[in-house]
Amino acid sequence: MSLVNILLEGRREDFIKKYRGKFNLDQLKKIIDAESKLSNNFKYIDFLGKVISTQNFEENLNDVSELVKEFTRYQENLPEKNINNYESLSQLKDTINTYVNRNRRDFAVSDDAEKIYEDDNIVVVTPKTHAASCYFGSGTKWCTTAESDSQFRSYNNSGKLFYILSKKLPSDNPNYKVALHKSFQNQEMFYDAKDNNISSAKVIELFGDTWKKIISNVIRYMNDNFPQKVDNLSDVTTEKAIKDAERIQAERIRIARIMAKQERLRDEDAWGEDSCDDPEAVAARAVFQHLQDEGVVGEDEDIYYLVLEDYKHHGLYYFQWFGESGRYVSYAAGDDDEADRAAIDAIENFIDDNGVEGFRAGFVDDYIDAEAVYEVAYEMYESIINDSPDDYLGSDKRNPSPKQEQFLEFYNKKLEVLRKKLENATTEEESDEISDEIYEVESEIEDINNDPQGDFNQEDIDDLVEAYARDEVRNPKDFLEEHGLSVANYLDKGSLIRGIIESDGRGGFLNYYDSEEYEERVCDEWIFIYRVD
Repeated sequence: MSLVNILLEGRREDFIKKYRGKFNLDQLKKIIDAESKLSNNFKYIDFLGKVISTQNFEENLNDVSELVKEFTRYQENLPEKNINNYESLSQLKDTINTYVNRNRRDFAVSDDAEKIYEDDNIVVVTPKTHAASCYFGSGTKWCTTAESDSQFRSYNNSGKLFYILSKKLPSDNPNYKVALHKSFQNQEMFYDAKDNNISSAKVIELFGDTWKKIISNVIRYMNDNFPQKVDNLSDVTTEKAIKDAERIQAERIRIARIMAKQERLRDEDAWGEDSCDDPEAVAARAVFQHLQDEGVVGEDEDIYYLVLEDYKHHGLYYFQWFGESGRYVSYAAGDDDEADRAAIDAIENFIDDNGVEGFRAGFVDDYIDAEAVYEVAYEMYESIINDSPDDYLGSDKRNPSPKQEQFLEFYNKKLEVLRKKLENATTEEESDEISDEIYEVESEIEDINNDPQGDFNQEDIDDLVEAYARDEVRNPKDFLEEHGLSVANYLDKGSLIRGIIESDGRGGFLNYYDSEEYEERVCDEWIFIYRVD
């Protein structure tokens, strides 16, 4: 055995002999084990034996071990560096606390800054110049301490900066300097020394009751110095912290109620193997199978960590996962028909909210409703042609005017009389005379028919309107664009939605996470699953 081992063995035996009257054998062993983790030569063993109490032994052993670790950390800076010279545990604690809580830094406040608040632990200043901001913000990553003064001026114009500076925290603690920007509109933002944003709850945790003293002095300073700019300043941080705490508490109560409900489902085995007649249970089992496939389900987690929400995702069952991994991730599930209806509803909502401009160029053109275009084209041409039929119909399409109708009636009757007279003519001369008269009447009738002065035939107008409207349907998009009409208003929405589903699938509109559609077989039925967030 080496000399070192002999020495260590001797210290251990001396410790046992010295303290076996105070501790039992098991306690002695635990003290030796604890010391072996604190040093490699039993140099703290005697101190442990001296100060550890047998009452609440386990707790005392742990507390003293932690204190010895602190002593080891600060040993070189303490006035007494030999732990065995400390007479009691409280003496060692006081010595360490005195060192840890010493003032590490003092701050000289000059004319280019103003002290807002000070106590034994912190000082709060507001820098009036960029130079003061750099001085009090030294050691931080704040943009207001950068070489350029632009950020400092920007913050100072919209409100005021206040630096909360710790006298005692070490500089490796990110909260040894905290910046507050209080805007003239009563907004508050906090940043630690690393320029990370700090929440209201964290601010209250850091400063405790001192925060109310800090903020009251900040508000007083701003009200006194900028009365024309401030707008009803208040302690926003405390108000927000209270609201956050209330929200967190409400969420805890909500979760407790949810888990109580899930426990009842678990007791009933509501979503077990015999639940094939319950579509809710079938959907839950499908989602749980998918979570297992994804490796989300923990060893001790079962299907009842999956919570069915009252909300439905476009008609699909909507679940949230409350397991350790992927907590609060949401899934929607349903059979094939339900998934179809959900996709149709989602796409309809998307089109109603966003129009069709987001679809790839030319895609929607195939889904223009030809009959809808025909109707608007018919209405347009009906108005145009009826207003100016001369521009579209030849004069031969006119009807005779009322006066011409009278003449035609007269001439036709006269023609009938003349033809009978011609049949009864007895001489050639008489026959020629009647024939000439018939020719003249027929010429008059022909002149009227060749130059009718009345209205156009409505049937001809209607036929022409029909022809023009049908012609436009051959290129409906061109017609709509030519007349400044939006294609979106003339789509066969049902056909378009079916086309979108056939082209892109249902997942793109039901899965907000990765647009995928997953499927699981449960009770001889395919269930389709979509991750919602």
